[in-house]
This record gives sequence, C-alpha cells and structure tokens, in this order.
Amino acid sequence: MLKKIGKILFITLGVIGILFLILVIIAMVTDSQETMPEETGSGESAQQIEAAAMEYDEEALREWIYDGAARNCMSISCNIKSDDLSINDIQTRLNEMVNEFYVSDPFFAYTVETVNTTTWDYEDYAKVELSYTYNDNPIPFDQLPRADDKNELLRQLQEQLNAGGTSYVFLLKGRVSDEDVAQITRELNSNNVEVAAESSSYIYYLTVGAGDYDLVRIELNYSVERERLEKASEEMRETLDRMAQEIRDRGIGDRLELYRAAARAVIASAEYDDDTRVATYTESLSDEQKIMRSAYGAVVSGRTICTGYAMAFKALCDRLDLPCWVVSGFNGDGPHAWNMIELNGETLYMDCTFADTAYDEWFLFMDEQELADADYYYSVNQLCPWAA
Repeated sequence: MLKKIGKILFITLGVIGILFLILVIIAMVTDSQETMPEETGSGESAQQIEAAAMEYDEEALREWIYDGAARNCMSISCNIKSDDLSINDIQTRLNEMVNEFYVSDPFFAYTVETVNTTTWDYEDYAKVELSYTYNDNPIPFDQLPRADDKNELLRQLQEQLNAGGTSYVFLLKGRVSDEDVAQITRELNSNNVEVAAESSSYIYYLTVGAGDYDLVRIELNYSVERERLEKASEEMRETLDRMAQEIRDRGIGDRLELYRAAARAVIASAEYDDDTRVATYTESLSDEQKIMRSAYGAVVSGRTICTGYAMAFKALCDRLDLPCWVVSGFNGDGPHAWNMIELNGETLYMDCTFADTAYDEWFLFMDEQELADADYYYSVNQLCPWAA
C-alpha cells in the first residue's frame, strides 16, 4: 500500500514539474517576443535593431521605418530605451521622421498612404508599433515614367494623352519647382484633346526627391457634368475617326500635304464663335461653351474658338501619325492658341483659326521668323515634345 501511494506521489510530482517547466518556457518566449522588433504582412523575418531594448538611435529608427515600407509590412514594433526622451518625445520624433519621408522620398510618398504610431510606456523602455496602409497605385513605382527633362517627359506621356488620360504621375530629374509643374500641367491640359472640354482646374502635388528625381502627381479636373462630358467625348472621337479615315482614303503620301489636308478639314468644319470668346474673357462659360472650346466645338457643333481649332487639328494629326502639339500664348494683345508641327526635322507652326477667319493659308506652315513677324509670342517657355 505504501509503495502504491509513493508511486502515485512520484508521478504527481513529475507532472507538476513538467507543467512548471512548460510555464517557464512560455514566459521566456513571451518576454522574448515582447522585447524584439516585429513586423507582419510581408512574410519576411523581422528586421532586428540589436538588443532586447535598443538605445534611442535616430538613424537606425529611420532605416527601420523605411524598411517596413519597402517590405510592404502591415505593422512593425520594437522596444526603445532613452534616459533623455519621454515616451511622448519618442512618438513625436517618430512621426517627424515619417513626415520627412513623405516630403523628401519619392518612393515613400508614392507607396505609403498612412503610418500610425502607437507607444506603450514600460518601466525600462517604451514599446513602439507602426501600422502602415498603402496607396492603391495602378503602376508600380519602378515602372513610373522617368525622364531627364520636360520634353522627354512629354514624349513619354504621349500614349496617356492620346488615350484621354486625366491622371499623371511621373519622376522628373533635377529640382522641379512649382512653376515647372504648373507649366507641364498647362501643356497636358491643352493637349488632352481626346476629352471634349478643356479642364477648368487642376491639382498637382510635388515631392522633392532625396535622390536625382522628384515625384510629381497631376490631376486634370473638368467642371462639366460627367455623363455629358463622356457622351460628348465619344461623339467627338467618332467624328474625328471618320474625318481621319476620309483623309487616308485619298491616298496622300506627302507629309506636308497630309498636314494641309488635316488643317483644311478642320477649317471646313469649324466657324469662329464670338459668344464663346466673350464668355471666356468674362469667365461666364456655360457647360456647352466649355465643351465648344474643345475639338468637339470644331468638328461636331461646328462653332468654337482658337482652342477648339488647335485641339481638333492635333487630334486629327494624332490619328494620321503626324507630330503635333497645341501651343498657348498671345497674338498681339490677346491670348491665343495654335499648333507646332515637325516636318523634315524642322519645327513649323499652324494657325487654323486665322487661316479660317482671315481666309488666308499663309498662317499654315509658318517658321520661327514668320511667327515673330505676325506678332505671336509665348506667355511661358514653350515645351516641345520632339525637341532634344
């Protein structure tokens, strides 16, 4: 009997010992997990910044924050010791580092939507957790258009322009100013000829890159009701496609004559509209007049102003694979729009508006000297997509 009791007691003590050992191991694992940097969301192992609770090191923390974004982590955490900074100070510094990335690093600004910082105050250290959310970008960062100058950029954006794109994100080399972005926006706006209205406003964002390239976002906005704009754009494109096909069917092989045929087609289709011109100056355009200012006015409604002539001519040239760009500036004292073209390596200028209203084709195929003699000039440095 005593032997049996002793055996039961021995087994019981053994079980208790094993349970105690398991509890010790669980406590050790839990403590280890709480004191090491962690990350979730990418499937990769956590980036370690040495020690269970690291001494406060701004450079190491910057690398840690950036690495979390680069790995597409949903959250990362670590423990920080500092005798000089309170937990609020640490949280403030971390938020400042995140904001620095937003204004100085193109990759971070493009990729990361928000970073939320949470801190816990323990006796010997502060635990910090960063939670990331990411922008739903249709184009990966490494596939964004990247150009060394503005003319190269315009060449890269041609495909988006030809598709009637209204959102542009790109990387431009060198220090890009707000004035640079505004000028590029004006160029994109006036040459976005596949939409049946000029954009009445635009939004742009600029992130000054820490490296060689700055990140630029441009959104063209249209104040015309969306359903009306889409219907007008579709009708306009169908008309332009038909006009281009009629020109192709004539079998014109010479590029100069193709340009002339496109200009004459616009001139035959359009008539200058003084009411829209006055409404433009007085900023009292109706939705229909905003549409008439585009290529729609020239080729569908048959009434437009200089912008409509220029945009319609470019839209036809695009369909005929002829280089063409809408130019904005002045003629005499009045604002005006016309076109530049590239013919046999030379940049020439076409003004379908004046060729129509003055009944004079002298305004077609002007060179630089003739342009100056006729009192044309630019309000800003004109960009040219095919220039070096």
